[in-house]
Amino acid sequence: MASSHWRAYLAVIVVALILMAGALQMHGALAVYGIRPDLMLVVLIVSALFTDNFLLYLLLTLIASIGIRFAPGFGPEAFALVVVSLGVFAVKSKIVWPGLLGSAILIGAGTIAVYTLGSMQFLFRHPGIVAAEALYNIVLAAILYEVLQLITRYEKKA
Repeated sequence: MASSHWRAYLAVIVVALILMAGALQMHGALAVYGIRPDLMLVVLIVSALFTDNFLLYLLLTLIASIGIRFAPGFGPEAFALVVVSLGVFAVKSKIVWPGLLGSAILIGAGTIAVYTLGSMQFLFRHPGIVAAEALYNIVLAAILYEVLQLITRYEKKA
């Protein structure tokens, strides 16, 4: 179990990542050939693997859902992000392959679930784009997972 110091440190890191992800996602800064990663989903799913505090994770999820749409109301994208993120938090302890492989599976399934809940028509009309986005999300999640693993190892040594 992580110390309260580590939880606070992780919360600050994840909030910073959510703010950066929101800015990058809003401007399409990481788009490759028109494929834009779902950075909020990546940050939330990977951070779910590093925290056991549900209330903290719920707060981070709500911050992220507000960050993807700076407008009144709660759109289908935000709803899908919240449902998928909380679903991942609920099943993370039951994944067969914890670690990087489990993260990749959760990201791939999460990407498809977000499109299923938020824009099923797009999923059926453009399955190749959704698959490419899922792969892009998995690559970014692997990088973020390894960075958080390094920070976790450093914290355990300190």
